[in-house]
Amino acid sequence: MSKHLPPKKNKHEKEAGKSLFNTPLRLRKTSHIKNELAGLNTKNYIFTAAAAVLLLAGFVLPFDGWIPMVVFGLSFAAGAFQVALSAAEKALALQLLEADILMLAACITTMAVGNFPAAAVLMLSYRLLMLLEGCLEKHSAKLRADFYSFLPETALLVTDRGIDEIEPERIAVDDILEVRPGGVIPVDGYVVEGISAIDASALTGTAATRDIGVGSTVFSGCINLSGTIRMKAEAIYAESCACLASAYLDKAERFKPKGEKFCGRFERYYTPVVVLLALVCAVAVPAFKGEWREWIGRGAAVLALSGCGSLALSLAHGCRCALAWAIRRGIVFKGTAFLETLGLAQTFVFNKTGTLTEGKYIITDIVPTGMSADEFLSTAAHVESISDHPIARAICWAYGAGAGEGLVIYAREIPGRGIEAEINGTEIIFGNALLMAEHGVSCDMIPSKNTCTIHMAIDGSYAGYMVLSDKIRENAFDQLERLRLYGVRSMVTLTADMRSVAKPLASSLNMEMVRSELSAEGKVSAVEYLMATKAERSTLAFVCDGAGDPEALTRADVGISFGAADHREAFEKADILILERRLSALPQCMAISRQVCRMELIHLASYITAKLLLIALAFFGVLGVSAVAVLDLLLSAALSFNAASLIKFDDNRRSYR
Repeated sequence: MSKHLPPKKNKHEKEAGKSLFNTPLRLRKTSHIKNELAGLNTKNYIFTAAAAVLLLAGFVLPFDGWIPMVVFGLSFAAGAFQVALSAAEKALALQLLEADILMLAACITTMAVGNFPAAAVLMLSYRLLMLLEGCLEKHSAKLRADFYSFLPETALLVTDRGIDEIEPERIAVDDILEVRPGGVIPVDGYVVEGISAIDASALTGTAATRDIGVGSTVFSGCINLSGTIRMKAEAIYAESCACLASAYLDKAERFKPKGEKFCGRFERYYTPVVVLLALVCAVAVPAFKGEWREWIGRGAAVLALSGCGSLALSLAHGCRCALAWAIRRGIVFKGTAFLETLGLAQTFVFNKTGTLTEGKYIITDIVPTGMSADEFLSTAAHVESISDHPIARAICWAYGAGAGEGLVIYAREIPGRGIEAEINGTEIIFGNALLMAEHGVSCDMIPSKNTCTIHMAIDGSYAGYMVLSDKIRENAFDQLERLRLYGVRSMVTLTADMRSVAKPLASSLNMEMVRSELSAEGKVSAVEYLMATKAERSTLAFVCDGAGDPEALTRADVGISFGAADHREAFEKADILILERRLSALPQCMAISRQVCRMELIHLASYITAKLLLIALAFFGVLGVSAVAVLDLLLSAALSFNAASLIKFDDNRRSYR
């Protein structure tokens, strides 16, 4: 039982990166103050509500003389109390261009020229903007909680003493677990006892249930619906499908899209320039023209527009909503940057087997020479027992259990050709016509359409051939045509199959290019050639089953793994994971990615244009501090609500060329 105990921690070991003194002064953050201002808690509600009530009273109640100024001053004080504490700490850390400091300076400058109502409006607008940020963070937390809700909190371990309830993190490989009706499967594995049905909708995005029995593969995150089952763990909790998907969702923001990176660069120059313009407006201009009171007020209005954090916040939240939208459909983006990268894709490259086709070969004919069909199948199964190719799995399945057992087999698999083997001293070549030609074996048989022909030679003599067929996925043509609606201009098929098989399939699916009889290196070379010849400012996406072509997955701009739940290596190699073998997920990926690109363009263009226009109107005195504060708040709110609407995006009603 020791393997189920949590690892011991060294109490003397310090966590890295926790010391404030190891961080340069300019990089020291005061995020706890920022979170306090943006937190949706009672303290913030009370201060903001008090500021709003006092501000409304100052405008509505019929006060005269000095009383309105006192009311507006109290409104400002209620809103500025926490802001002043935050600004003081940031000033001590020499973060002089932080929003808290600049907004407080704008408010104090406005009050210095006697405009108490405008200062109160500006501070209240800033507090509402902070609460809006808190709402976005809360919404993001809710989206994550919805996904994490199906992750198990406990697991039932079968031991010699009975059933022990343990944490999923303590599960070890080969443990026997019991899953009762309504329970969540904690780790990946297979059923060893019982019959039931599972619901994988939370993981794969499809509502269909699946019957399971002894030997059936099950994945973590699926819900057991009916009978009690016992399963054997094939992976620990941290390496199970649902846990890996949630981990990538947590880390997705490490890979930021170009739009969000542009916001950081824009703010780096925008804020100092606007602060400098505010100083010119408040000091330099009146030094020559006079009218100090009016120009200082204009400078305060310009200074109130110096922050642009809401732009980056809206883009980041839009990407979070897009990730949550995708994960509900069984699609995992390993980084928000891949949303933007896929949205710019104009070339899609497909590995045929398992992606465009079902990857389930069926033997349709065996034509032996000098032996019986059963002997031919037996020899082929023994040779293919060393391979994990879909064709090899089909042949071994047709033969039954025991392929290769009790035999001395020396074999070498040649990607894209076949297998050279030696069984008990007999030399066997099993592969396509190219492999036969390389060994000087004549085979004049012409394969029929949509079939794969595998030839056999024994000790240099031709021994016959086997015909297998693989079915094109249902609605494959329609799903690929949907991709074209989202701007995909070129589709390419790469396969190790013969041209007689690949060309009819590519023609039926309206592919622009097909390359057949390729080895793994040949597929990488083809991807590199397409990368070099693609259109400027476009990207290339490579789609394969699992991690069948790891090098090609990593060479493409964005690698998409099809049916990733069955392949752990796909979680490491691919950029986008489609957990189930569902071709309709590709248009969904493209739809949400194009929508994110569209959102970025709209937000950047509208925000920057609106900000520059407001600055110009404030500089020339058309808008005062109050109007600028309210319009800036409305602009940020509009962008935030538009970003949040991505979670309700309907890909069936929108398509963009």
